[in-house]
Amino acid sequence: MKFINILPIAALTLLISSCSDNKEVEPAPAAGKDVVFSASAPQSRTEYQSPNADGSYPIWWLPNDQMLVMSPQCAIKYGQYQVGTTVPATGAASAGTLQKIGAAGVQWGEDATADFYSVYPYSKVEQNGIKPDSKTVTMRMPHIQNDYIHNNGNGTYTAKADMDASFLYAQANGVKNGENVNLGYKSLSTAIRFTLVGPNATNAQSTQIQYIRITSANDTRIAGQMDVTFGDNATVIPSVKYNQDDSYNYVYIYSSYEGAEGGGYLTLEKGQKIELNAFVIPEQDCNIENWTIEVQTLTKKYTKALGKGNLARGMIHNLGELPALDADNESEWNVENWMVNIPRNTYICEISLPGSWNSMNPDFQQGTVPAGITATSLTDQYNAGARAFHFDTRWKDINTLGIAAGDASNSSGNGWNTSGKVTNGSSFTDALTVLTQNVKANEYMVVICTFAQGSAVPNSKTWEQAVSEACAQNSDIYDGSTITRKTTVKDVLGKVIVICNSEGTTPTNLSGSKCLFINAPLSLNSEIFSATPPYNDDVIYLGSGTASAIKMIISQCQTEYKAFRSGFSNYSDQSPANGVTGSNNRGFFPSYEERLKQLNAVLEWSQKNYTGGGATDGADKLIYLGLGGITGGYSSLLKRYGTENNPDYIAKEYGPWIYNKIQDMVNQTTNYYPVGIVLMNNVLSTQSIGTTGTTLTGPEVMKQILLLNNRYQKAYDKDKPAWPNGTQSLNENQFGSVATNAGDAWVRQ
Repeated sequence: MKFINILPIAALTLLISSCSDNKEVEPAPAAGKDVVFSASAPQSRTEYQSPNADGSYPIWWLPNDQMLVMSPQCAIKYGQYQVGTTVPATGAASAGTLQKIGAAGVQWGEDATADFYSVYPYSKVEQNGIKPDSKTVTMRMPHIQNDYIHNNGNGTYTAKADMDASFLYAQANGVKNGENVNLGYKSLSTAIRFTLVGPNATNAQSTQIQYIRITSANDTRIAGQMDVTFGDNATVIPSVKYNQDDSYNYVYIYSSYEGAEGGGYLTLEKGQKIELNAFVIPEQDCNIENWTIEVQTLTKKYTKALGKGNLARGMIHNLGELPALDADNESEWNVENWMVNIPRNTYICEISLPGSWNSMNPDFQQGTVPAGITATSLTDQYNAGARAFHFDTRWKDINTLGIAAGDASNSSGNGWNTSGKVTNGSSFTDALTVLTQNVKANEYMVVICTFAQGSAVPNSKTWEQAVSEACAQNSDIYDGSTITRKTTVKDVLGKVIVICNSEGTTPTNLSGSKCLFINAPLSLNSEIFSATPPYNDDVIYLGSGTASAIKMIISQCQTEYKAFRSGFSNYSDQSPANGVTGSNNRGFFPSYEERLKQLNAVLEWSQKNYTGGGATDGADKLIYLGLGGITGGYSSLLKRYGTENNPDYIAKEYGPWIYNKIQDMVNQTTNYYPVGIVLMNNVLSTQSIGTTGTTLTGPEVMKQILLLNNRYQKAYDKDKPAWPNGTQSLNENQFGSVATNAGDAWVRQ
């Protein structure tokens, strides 16, 4: 249990502390020489330090913090600099000179005096953002900010504000040519500080904070692209003018644990408190009476007014302690809203999708299901949380591609044989229509297609062609040819992504197909399982045969034809190398332990790859975990359960396995990471699978995979807004009127 002890501090001003190192002044440079700068200003910017006696906060530099310096009168009018510091025995960084980055910094001209203007951070200066007057610069104030929760080691936690949103400026006018320039930095950002309070109701649970959003009045821009223009002297705060087409009247704050805590979103236990910080930059001092603060937990949204009063530019406005987040009903879960709190600029490679292996086949989707529910129903699976599906296709007749569903003697099957026998069952087109009718506008789904091993091929048309033709006729299928490393959730909302898993071949004659194609044959080989690392790292192809921009890390499912074949001791022997040909050649059949080794390797890769926020400039690998199929003739699972050829055994073993992996993240045993597309047996079964201390069912496993997406911040495209057009969630305008002042209770949705 975390105990957070943060005392509220009523501070309305911001003081930037200064210091001097008593260094010798360098000789004044002549015209054409570099200007020498010092920064008797903040010493470190990691966080607000303890308040001064007057209630103001000092902000300190970190070594290598970078800023822009400009001067209209100089020969070289601007340059990039970083803070040069020394660290004395006390451990407190002290200010030093500014060190130029690059071959040349700002250089003196012929004028007798010069004016100097500086802004921090340099990273927020837009490309080509320095204006010809060298006193105006275009910058970007982040509308997405990250407060990192630091473990103090004594049972308390402290939130570190996102100091990349803490903009500073400095101005020095009339400096004589050749003199050293001392830049005293002041705050351009306005800080809004507030204390969140965990639930205090008798039956309250802990509550996880998805995000905090501060929204100004509609005509007040507080973040985005802005022009910062310096005034005539240092006593005048620079003016700010926003680009109305690229700015926001809101900021989002995401709070997650740093380091060993695992990166999960802030969780408040009963009665816990923590002080957080948001930065805004209004164009002018403004009244906040019509501003709101919104706190989104895992399942609830709390909204209220900020209060009344004037928000002064460059100052701190402290809201104090907000009402408790009484999360007594946090356990409510609506499976249709699983994606509601995921920022729309998140890369799709970061998303985890649960689903069914051999979705419509009763051999693999069975078990005890509630009355009125059909185990192989795509709609029932969707309603229980499935967002990924597997269609194992075979020809229904010479013109129609169907879904393999048991053998040809099964009335629900989709068999076709050379005698022309046609059985009942769904066509691929009809099954695809069912899925696309279910997908909601605020989510997406994935279908992985295969072709049933040994199935007859009565048509010169390939099954991939038939799939591509069906997708072309369905407007809700995502056009895979547009996929890039930076494809985000927003790009695929309301769509179904279709991936064809070809049997060792790559189509080259399907240019224009909406499908994506991978080569992960169902007929496995032992080399896959003996390799290091032991998983497929496959290129994802377009229909033209051209490699797309992304790959797929795969742990392949295996569907075995029979449990045991006479004359062979185990499934590993069923290969052409041992004389097994034709439909009896099912390739290498891995044991439970071999599959588990591969599954663990995939997740180990994911954890290593995504720890610390994952990709920063795009994500290039999807993950596919195959947890479905059946067990082989002499598997240790058969010895454990005592009956041959039962897909239940796979569900009972791999369901708890993936569930426990997720619980390790939730309990902070490991960092958070995506588990990818997860296809499983018996996803609708309510029969207990495995021993977890509580009854674990197929729907519960799917729920935990879906919830995983909302428990931590994933890598995202920083060039795209998290919530385009201001749309941040379902029913965003239906949470009622807000309270009238800061002390009023939350309005809860």
